[in-house]
Amino acid sequence: LTDSVWLYGGSNAAIHESIANGRHGSMPAHRPILGETRARLAAAYVWSLSHPVGDGKMAAPAAK
Repeated sequence: LTDSVWLYGGSNAAIHESIANGRHGSMPAHRPILGETRARLAAAYVWSLSHPVGDGKMAAPAAK
């Protein structure tokens, strides 16, 4: 998850799609298990692993 190789894409949308709907028998759909909000949080977390703060790219705003 920390390199630049993404089988199904590394965008927020692609990661969310993988978590929510699964991938062709190799990963089950988690939307029914997690729900929409937790699926989005998991997608954001996975994306953050390959986009650490300080890499010169825009980071997510800090939580208040």
